[in-house]
Amino acid sequence: SVARIREGKHYFVEEMRALGFDVLPTAGNFLHVAFGANSQAVHAALSSRAYYRATFDTPSLAGYSRFSVAPRPAMEIEAALIRQTVLESRR
Repeated sequence: SVARIREGKHYFVEEMRALGFDVLPTAGNFLHVAFGANSQAVHAALSSRAYYRATFDTPSLAGYSRFSVAPRPAMEIEAALIRQTVLESRR
């Protein structure tokens, strides 16, 4: 179980970095991603399709979204939604 979660986390971190997003990895079962200029589009795409925390009131996490980590198949779905949104917004 732990190995599957770690694999999903590693996959998601690499996918987000490949899209140019800043990622704050953690030792826990979550991580933070900054979507920058793509924030509005990404949040609109994920709002009804993913369980995550879009924003924080804490200044140190301003601009970051928090994702709970799951096994790779679940993280692939979230990464695909984000990738599709980003690619569409770059056209």
